[in-house]
Amino acid sequence: MHIPQLGDVFPASVMNQIRNYLLALLILVLPAAAQASPDWVYATHANISIPEGSPLIHMPSLDDETLHEFVGQVELAGKVQVGWYRWIAEDSIEIEMELMFLPAAEQHTKLPVVQHPLEPPTLPSLISLDIPNGDESAMLTRLFGEKLAADILKKRLNRSVEGIITFNTYQTRVECDRRFFRATPVSFTSTVKPKVLGSLPQLGC
Repeated sequence: MHIPQLGDVFPASVMNQIRNYLLALLILVLPAAAQASPDWVYATHANISIPEGSPLIHMPSLDDETLHEFVGQVELAGKVQVGWYRWIAEDSIEIEMELMFLPAAEQHTKLPVVQHPLEPPTLPSLISLDIPNGDESAMLTRLFGEKLAADILKKRLNRSVEGIITFNTYQTRVECDRRFFRATPVSFTSTVKPKVLGSLPQLGC
């Protein structure tokens, strides 16, 4: 039995035009595909799931394809950690402060899930906290109280405190083939006294 081919339907001149068109298309597409980073592929082909009834709204980024941002207030229980780490530049060593939030058990279910079909499930077990307006003193005072906040800044102390935090933005992106999470806190109520923290987890690549 003869299976119809394109050559049986179109004349040779049309077939040549089709071949030339496909060849030109490949020349355009292949370089772009080769340059696409795994981070970009993860971000642009991700599945997004927002918990039912959540006030968070997905806001696509116009400037960064790898960024997924969610706007709206959500309240979580967990632990805030503050600590200091060394940032090694080409000609200097700087000491930076890092604020993080560790959601309590099952609290991550209140947050959206962004996952590529080939990406292993990654729970937001560690969320970096943005500092509005870069005011470290105001943020630490809100979290730890005025006296301890001053000591944390002056003596570069590592501390943790459990409580209830409220975010108004939540972000996730893939960098260095890993998914990272960030949030902007608007309020925090401690439920226990602050504790000494030995060291912070490594967040870099």
